[in-house]
Amino acid sequence: WLPAFSNIPVVEDEAGANAIRRRIAPQGGKIAGHFGAYGSVYADGTTALLAAGLAQDADLSVLLIGNGGTDFRARMIDRHPSFANRLHATGALAPADLSRSIAACDLMIQYYPDGVTTRRTSCMVALEHGRPVVTASGRLTEPLWEKSRAVALAPANDLPAMAGLVQRLIDDGPERRRLGMAARELYDRRFDIRHTVAALRASFEGAE
Repeated sequence: WLPAFSNIPVVEDEAGANAIRRRIAPQGGKIAGHFGAYGSVYADGTTALLAAGLAQDADLSVLLIGNGGTDFRARMIDRHPSFANRLHATGALAPADLSRSIAACDLMIQYYPDGVTTRRTSCMVALEHGRPVVTASGRLTEPLWEKSRAVALAPANDLPAMAGLVQRLIDDGPERRRLGMAARELYDRRFDIRHTVAALRASFEGAE
């Protein structure tokens, strides 16, 4: 299997990202983002993690990025109405606006019931954007994720541990910066599309 690569190009627009930050967190609090699937297989774990983060830090806001986030927000508010003012959803976005929204986040919370893998394109997007990522280690997770130290990992079946990682990253600016730099470096070294192109070329040349 070839590793997946991000299909959302990074847009270098600090002013645009800051405008989103001011809208989502006008008092200057942190923003935790989630990008990707909002289907039923992800819903319970993602809801639990986001709710835990919002409950632990009154200054935290959550930004649900991508198609399906609006309906997910409505369902989550039904269960946690007190979070309505700090829970936001972008809905479907053009790639450039999606990039700006991810860049506006202080960290990304990417829960996968079977664990993060090199096939998770939603995680690839966060890595390419240099965002610190809290994610799950599960039965499908390859060893490189722990070895790289480029994401904050907790077992997929241990949501309290993941919630603890979220809180620690919210409070630890230097570690967020380290993870962001490590995420971008890992993406460039292992997942950038040039590696896929090189592997395909090698495969075609070997078949001749």
